[in-house]
Amino acid sequence: MVACWIIFAVLLLFIPIGFGYFGVLCTKKFNPNEQQKKNMNLSLCKYIFLFWLYDLLFMAIFNRWRALIYVFGLLSIVIIFTNLISVFLSENKLLNKMISFDLILGIGLSVYLIYMLPDEQLKTIVTAVVAALYGGILTLVGVAWTIRHSDKERREEEKKKAKPIFTFNMVLEEIKDIRTKKVCFDVADNEIEYECHVVAELENSDHALFALKRVFHDGKWNEIEGNTVVLPNKSVYFDFRFNYDVNNFFLEVKDGLDNSYYYEIKVLSLNLLPGVVQSSNKELLHTIRELKEISIDKINKMTTKR
Repeated sequence: MVACWIIFAVLLLFIPIGFGYFGVLCTKKFNPNEQQKKNMNLSLCKYIFLFWLYDLLFMAIFNRWRALIYVFGLLSIVIIFTNLISVFLSENKLLNKMISFDLILGIGLSVYLIYMLPDEQLKTIVTAVVAALYGGILTLVGVAWTIRHSDKERREEEKKKAKPIFTFNMVLEEIKDIRTKKVCFDVADNEIEYECHVVAELENSDHALFALKRVFHDGKWNEIEGNTVVLPNKSVYFDFRFNYDVNNFFLEVKDGLDNSYYYEIKVLSLNLLPGVVQSSNKELLHTIRELKEISIDKINKMTTKR
């Protein structure tokens, strides 16, 4: 008897600790935004109270408190049904992780509570009702999964169609007159005297339009101004300045659906080439020699090591 109460107390204490740790793991793995974090924390609180309810049900079963068994058991089943329905109305990944556990536990509790009924005729009626409920839930699972899967495929297809496909052309001289050219440039700190100058031409394919958003150099992201939207089959002169370090250059662009894509930029110094027009303000001229797609996570790792 004493051991039972000790188990009850230990579970009461460690349930919130366990779910808190589970929430930390989910945050690290899925990297949710603020709204998703809020939804996940709300779900964690719900599950903490639900498992406390299971703990109370365990005590009621152990002590054979029949009335409390039905109270805690029915409350648990109602919450489980609510969770099973809610999982298809929400994109909360925590709910998706718990659906199998909820379904197994709900069926087990239902069978146990039906077994506890003293009247055989009542058992038959309740069994039929519960079977119909679970049949409806399983049907809902199938329909909801099909709809969600189709919607996910549609979004992925739209994203593929909107993803920018572009290349670059080296520019081997300084652009002194930009009045007749489509140009975009970064708005880095004007108080800093930059020693190096990069100019290149970004040429879009006929696939989709995109917009230039930011360029990373000298240890920080800088916004881009000018004619930043590049229409299909069009090009734009890309212009930014930096100080000496030719490593860790990155470009962020956005497609028409506002999805971000990141590219690593490798530059080539033009001052080492013969016959190249030098910068009018004695900056060291560079152009782009390589441009490749990269993930934001990899950028963060590379720039953190600086």
